[in-house]
Amino acid sequence: MSDTLRRLPWTNDGRAAYVTPGNGTVNRLADQMEQSACAVAADLAQQATRVARDMGASAAEMRPLLALLAASVVDVVQVAELRRERLESGAHST
Repeated sequence: MSDTLRRLPWTNDGRAAYVTPGNGTVNRLADQMEQSACAVAADLAQQATRVARDMGASAAEMRPLLALLAASVVDVVQVAELRRERLESGAHST
């Protein structure tokens, strides 16, 4: 896609979705989704740290948290990739 378009943190029928950079509704929604992904990851990291330090934590406690944490890492990696693309293209929306 063109360097002037921003790739969004969702897809359209499995294909990347794009919008013109700016301060419109779609850009604000994308910013909010990215911020939410980062906030969720930070919260899960704190929870995982607490559970990891609990020597009495069971596998049943750790497995669901680990699955959520892994999914969150995938989301945050996507946020980082999207932000890198915007920095490289000069389209700084956040």
